[in-house]
Amino acid sequence: MNDVAPRLALIGAGRMGGALLQAWAKNYAALKPREILVVDPAHGARDDAANLGCATATKPSKDLFFSLDSIVLAVKPQLTDKIAEEVAPCLPAGTLLISIVAGVSLEKLKTLFPKAWVVRAMPNTPAALGKGATAFVPHPEVTEGQRERALALLKAGGIVEELKDEKLLDVITALSGSGPAYAFLLAEAMAKAAINEGLPPDVARTFAQATVAGAGAMMDAKGATPESLREMVTSPGGTTEAALGVLRGSDGLYDLMEQAIGAAIWRARELARG
Repeated sequence: MNDVAPRLALIGAGRMGGALLQAWAKNYAALKPREILVVDPAHGARDDAANLGCATATKPSKDLFFSLDSIVLAVKPQLTDKIAEEVAPCLPAGTLLISIVAGVSLEKLKTLFPKAWVVRAMPNTPAALGKGATAFVPHPEVTEGQRERALALLKAGGIVEELKDEKLLDVITALSGSGPAYAFLLAEAMAKAAINEGLPPDVARTFAQATVAGAGAMMDAKGATPESLREMVTSPGGTTEAALGVLRGSDGLYDLMEQAIGAAIWRARELARG
């Protein structure tokens, strides 16, 4: 612990919680790392937080939480009820609670944390680099001031969009929450195909990763649509067109991605049902 009373507590500093912590440390000038308390039983997570200058603890307590104005809940869905039993009694009245727990509804969160202003959000891991995409939905009772605070915290990780329909968070979970894994799998699959054609594995992996990363950078820098950028590199009758003919064919990438997004949405809704 340090001598500065914390203003924000992060409950759970795993992959997603840790990504937000990195974003706050780099991009959120209104909050100093020493004003952030990271609560996590894992030694590694606490060590990473301490290296950023944050205070750490293994479990919540009123002595640690008395000065909080915000808390971010970043735990596994199946642990939410247990964590709420420990955290809720420690929260000061009127604390902003941002949950990034997949599948746990605003209604349930309000029941578990009756003294808090509740917001649901779904970020993704590129938030650690300020390149994330986050959607959020505030509980109807949340004040404009609390909504603006939630928006500021989430914007440290990248672009943010407020949704009107809470059910659409399941779609965001499938699209961008899980989405980085799809891009990583694409690079993995490209490298594997090149290795099978005889390219040395280290060269194949390096070029596949650089190609996917470079394509993402072009979308970011040019502000163009993926469709227009694809058309720019597709010459009629060329090699790219030949490859796209396979990817866009029957049972190709469009169909597979629709199935993949659908499966992720189904899983998010299954988690919501407990």
